[in-house]
Amino acid sequence: MKTRYLILLSLLSFSLQAQQKSYDIAISYGRYVTPILYQSQVKTYLSADFEYHLTNRWSISSGLMKGTFGYYDGFPTKRSNGTYMEVPNSEGADYQGYVLAKYALVANPRFRLQLGAGVGYYVQHLSFACESNLYESTNADVSLPISIEGYYFVIRGVGLGIKAGCYVQPAIWGIHIGPQIRIRL
Repeated sequence: MKTRYLILLSLLSFSLQAQQKSYDIAISYGRYVTPILYQSQVKTYLSADFEYHLTNRWSISSGLMKGTFGYYDGFPTKRSNGTYMEVPNSEGADYQGYVLAKYALVANPRFRLQLGAGVGYYVQHLSFACESNLYESTNADVSLPISIEGYYFVIRGVGLGIKAGCYVQPAIWGIHIGPQIRIRL
């Protein structure tokens, strides 16, 4: 029994030495769209990611994101000449909380390209107007976030890059892309 504990402690100490032991905070802002909704209109997103590098190639990340979009809700918009048209006339917001496992395809000291996949919790809030009434609906579900990021450290501890990804649930609910700033602690 003591031998098992000694082996376990030895393996634990070797695994702790193999860890990269760095922590990043990344902020992204860019374009966001929800293609599952009819005539979805691109608007913006803002995300914050907290990433811990386990090894040179593997990291675990958690984050929060809010994406806004416009969409067509089924009620035509009345033009000034009295005719109706189908244009995005409603607004929505997606809120995501997620955890990702990321693998670096390229892991240089200054440049990194990584893919990530995981699980998240998704809340969507929709609001649309019909005549003089405002209607709102909210739904929540589990999502499967997928991301790709590339970033370059311009100076020690500060990186600039681009982040793109989507949320699958089982259809694609949200797609985002935008620049990212990253601080390595």
